[in-house]
Amino acid sequence: MTTRKLVRSRDHRVIAGVCGGIAEYFDIDPTIVRVVTAALGLFSLGAVCAAYVIAWLAIPDQGSGQTGADQLYDRYGDYQRRRDARQSGGEPDNGPADTFSADELASGKAAPERREPKRVLKGEEVAGVLRRGFPYEREAEAPARFAIGDRVRTIVMHPQHHTRLPRY
Repeated sequence: MTTRKLVRSRDHRVIAGVCGGIAEYFDIDPTIVRVVTAALGLFSLGAVCAAYVIAWLAIPDQGSGQTGADQLYDRYGDYQRRRDARQSGGEPDNGPADTFSADELASGKAAPERREPKRVLKGEEVAGVLRRGFPYEREAEAPARFAIGDRVRTIVMHPQHHTRLPRY
């Protein structure tokens, strides 16, 4: 006889894997558990939602074995450790990329991401770029399809943005 353990599902996870884990434990379709949970959530005035959060905090994850409470504690503990290091004057590590700096928390705004430019124009390259000219000054790669004075047909349209089509 194999013993089954109630865990939050990784395969049938929509929010936190609680309904999927219950479905796997009782060997039923996860959609049925989700529909029943949603229906009970509407009629219980939020009691089922509170039970879902409690289940998320208490039921371990299928892959890591950590409960939601463990994950929250790990995340808060890491933040608290770095905060204490800053206050004591020590150099904290940067921590994971999804945490906030003290300046961001104080201002209430996220710092803009720093992105390296794809290509940097160096001083010695400026003269060559200017000598090459701008696209409208360069020779055309293909012959013109019509000449000045030719009659052309356009479509009638009134877009809300800029276009080079004549609007008479």
